[in-house]
Amino acid sequence: MAGRLLLKRHFKQVLTTHQPEQLPQLLAQNPVDVILLDMNFCPGESQGEQGVIWLKQIMALDSEAVVIMITAHGSVNIAVEAMKLGATDFVTKPWQNEKLVATVTLALKLKQSKQEASQLRHTNQVLNQANMVDAVDNFWGNSVSIQKLLQAALHLSRSDKHIIILGEKGGDKALLAKQIHQQSKRAEQAFISLDFAAINESLHALKLFGEQQGAVKEAAKSQAGYLSASHGGTLYFCGLSYLSETLKARLIEHASHNKALDLRFIFDFGQQTEQSNQALATFKQALYCSELTLAPLRQRKDDIVPLSIYYLKQFCHKYQKPVKQLSNDAKQALYNNAWLGNVSALRHAIERVVILYDDVALDAHHFSLSAVTNEGLALPPEFLNPIEHNGHRVQATEQEPQKLEQEQVLNLDQVEQVTIKRALVKHQFNISHAAKELGLTRASLYRRMDKYDL
Repeated sequence: MAGRLLLKRHFKQVLTTHQPEQLPQLLAQNPVDVILLDMNFCPGESQGEQGVIWLKQIMALDSEAVVIMITAHGSVNIAVEAMKLGATDFVTKPWQNEKLVATVTLALKLKQSKQEASQLRHTNQVLNQANMVDAVDNFWGNSVSIQKLLQAALHLSRSDKHIIILGEKGGDKALLAKQIHQQSKRAEQAFISLDFAAINESLHALKLFGEQQGAVKEAAKSQAGYLSASHGGTLYFCGLSYLSETLKARLIEHASHNKALDLRFIFDFGQQTEQSNQALATFKQALYCSELTLAPLRQRKDDIVPLSIYYLKQFCHKYQKPVKQLSNDAKQALYNNAWLGNVSALRHAIERVVILYDDVALDAHHFSLSAVTNEGLALPPEFLNPIEHNGHRVQATEQEPQKLEQEQVLNLDQVEQVTIKRALVKHQFNISHAAKELGLTRASLYRRMDKYDL
């Protein structure tokens, strides 16, 4: 009775029963967040067998139930055994009022975290079924390096090994982490991303581990922590450099020695610095992490054009616009751009063009690119289109200008037309290169192509 009166002062609703046989009916009729279960019900009992029996039945009815065992001092060992069966915590009689309230408050936070994780798992399943966030279907490119990376990621996803992802900002490391999760046996469980750079340093310990049991005012602020809420799923860490050395050590200790923790860690170390290299070595050694390196876009240039076409289709669909086409000149400009912001910068550039322009045919000037590398590097032939003009595709061949030359045509317009065609064919319809060889500006070349309907 004293316990009920105490708890009613701190919690919205408190139900009690002296008959454990009523538990199944009570739980079926009431959404109970926390259960306080006595280890002994009958006078003279002290072995805790009754409590263990009913704990097993409660967990059979609801595997996510949060149960606190109530035991006498002499039965602490039995209470510990009960925790191995699924109990969350225990209190000893006679209890301290402040500690009892703090224990129940912490258990309530754990229940809320479990509910949030369950809701997140359900949301993930619905979204995956709708193919809205299915990372497996996202296109990464066709380059040899990216295909090797995806193959390695697939093999790792089938294991439970912790993973470290290296790579520059904007390379879609979070997307790679999500893809690994969705290809793993944990796919139906929660995928939670935790970015320490976006969290105030004073809250890092709270977000990771939750508050320890303590004063009521402190317990009222407590939560279970992401380590508990992510149980069974994948926890993706970003911004580890913002985490203190003390918390890094606690995280490693928790991850390597807590046998009850069923959780995969994926760490994003980003660009390597002296500080991150030290942390990287520590995590790899302590947690036996496997390593994946996501190369920046500028180092896998053969992915630029395929990714541009992919994003172009995606954003045209998103903004309900007709599918646009990239000219060879646009492809060449995209191919030679530095992309200092990595894949994110390319994606933004494509989205911007789709939003701003209604043109179906996109040329280099639509993108307003300035940062250029490898300016003289020709676009690989497999990415080239036959030249398009006014909606008509012109298939030019070497034989046509050669035949006209052999006929010794002297008409200036015809000679100019033959010369332009020859330059276009020679440079595989790269406007910039053809114009340079002809001694024309690109605008002048376009005007002549207009004139001769090329």
